[in-house]
Amino acid sequence: MNKTILWSVFFLICFGVGLFHGSKPTGVSSSELLFPPKTIQVLVTDEILFPEGIRNELEQKLSVRFNVTVTRDWNSYLVKLVESSSADLIITPSFWSNTLQKQNLLADIEDLSPELVKEVSPDFLKGTSQAVSFFPLYWMKTVFILPEKVTFTDFVKNKNLPTLYLLADEDLVLAHLKNWEKQGILESILQKKILVHPLEQTHAHVLSDGAQESALHLIPDTSDDVPYTSALMVWGASIPQNSANKKTALKVLKYIASVEFQNKWIEESPFSSCLSSLADKKIPLNRKAEWVRDLKLNETILIEDKDGDALKKLRETYKLNVL
Repeated sequence: MNKTILWSVFFLICFGVGLFHGSKPTGVSSSELLFPPKTIQVLVTDEILFPEGIRNELEQKLSVRFNVTVTRDWNSYLVKLVESSSADLIITPSFWSNTLQKQNLLADIEDLSPELVKEVSPDFLKGTSQAVSFFPLYWMKTVFILPEKVTFTDFVKNKNLPTLYLLADEDLVLAHLKNWEKQGILESILQKKILVHPLEQTHAHVLSDGAQESALHLIPDTSDDVPYTSALMVWGASIPQNSANKKTALKVLKYIASVEFQNKWIEESPFSSCLSSLADKKIPLNRKAEWVRDLKLNETILIEDKDGDALKKLRETYKLNVL
């Protein structure tokens, strides 16, 4: 009797392991059974900053699992970073990180890995005396794509060009509206049909009916005739101070910052790289960190801090409800 029970238990265990093994796309290794991969919580403002393809690659290469939340809800970040079961990695615009760091919610990445910080171009690092809580990965100088021979001033005045597409970033949209208000053209702008598009839809297509905010490296011959219509945007990663998986989060960040990964990914993305180690000659200069030195950044929008009330201001002050 006991022998029969033992054989039954053995059979059930073998069946369960086999079922679990077969349910995985690539099966499961014996090491995964003994040492299950760690799951880290990731918060991302935009899907393209940490897309599914990259997550799948990292899970295979690093034996980790991701629980990813894509959200631009500022309060969600504050809650997730304060609680004890904190997010482990966040990927956001630089000004989000600046504001979170002022509340002492982010770890010093240089303390965790001094060598890793050296991979970042000095152009995208603040003074050496400051903690490096934000690891810059990607940057973009925005510009408006317009129909041929049409300037932004022409666009504003032309009622036959009724559409304005802006990047879906509430702080950037708010900065645009404030500048256009100072320049006396806001009333004409608000008469346009204002729409937003996510980062992953950043491209060089010319619209026949208006203007679209895009990336300068996609249309390098474009110039701005109105001051402060272009912005310098930087995105990167931070590790929350309360994360229980800092080592695993750092391992993920090191892989994303590797030359191998960056050389493969950067041209597939709408970004330029912030890393000085990106040396592949096949990658155009305008996708590298040093290109920022060739650009005129005077009269360019530079956002320093996250405005937690940006959406409210857009809706209540400017009656704009597109985000």
